[in-house]
Amino acid sequence: MLIGWNAISQVEISRFVLGSAGSLSTSGSLMVSFTVGEPMVTTISDNNTIIFTQGFQQPSSFDNSLNLQLTTYNATCSNSKDGYAVVDVLDGTAPFTYSIAGHDGTTEGDGISDTTLLLRKGTYTLYVTDLFGLTGIAIFSVDAEYREECELHIYTGITPNGDGQNDQWIIDGIIAYPNNEVMIFNRWGDKVWEGNGYDNLNVVWAGKNSNNAELPDGSYYYIVNVPELEVYKGWVQVTR
Repeated sequence: MLIGWNAISQVEISRFVLGSAGSLSTSGSLMVSFTVGEPMVTTISDNNTIIFTQGFQQPSSFDNSLNLQLTTYNATCSNSKDGYAVVDVLDGTAPFTYSIAGHDGTTEGDGISDTTLLLRKGTYTLYVTDLFGLTGIAIFSVDAEYREECELHIYTGITPNGDGQNDQWIIDGIIAYPNNEVMIFNRWGDKVWEGNGYDNLNVVWAGKNSNNAELPDGSYYYIVNVPELEVYKGWVQVTR
């Protein structure tokens, strides 16, 4: 509401919106001229009495959130960390700070400054903050493609004779599933070796028992437990 005063009387005009581009408006017998920004207007009545008044219109609310646009790409396997999301911040002021949390309780990429995030299959919450503290939040999911390389290939024989060929029991594809457990049993059902996080390099069976002593040639039985896939059972032949 715009109020004007002079020494003789008080004049009240009805509320109306002043545009942001500057203009000339009238209400009843009064004329109001204003310019861009916070207007200092001169109100002139019919008797040319000049009344100075000043005011501006405040917005009813202020949106301090960033607008985010995400494009997601699936991981190749259910536990491989090669899915990603490309984040486009549509407003705000650079530089931006990014952090991302998995809904399984893990936190990844905290404080990164890259907009490409390498992720496993799962649901995530992305947080973006700009230079002045404005924030944006986006919840999104990354799925996994079904590909042949996601399956395990378990060989049925090793020749641990030290010639550098087939000395260790390689399980193709298991590196994509680090939350695994591998157990080796002899023909009487005794567990002779086990390893968690089998990766064909640091954790790998080479025809020895848990005390690092060579096992005799023969058939051994395995259990490979991969929670993301299944439990694999079979046999492997040791031949020197």
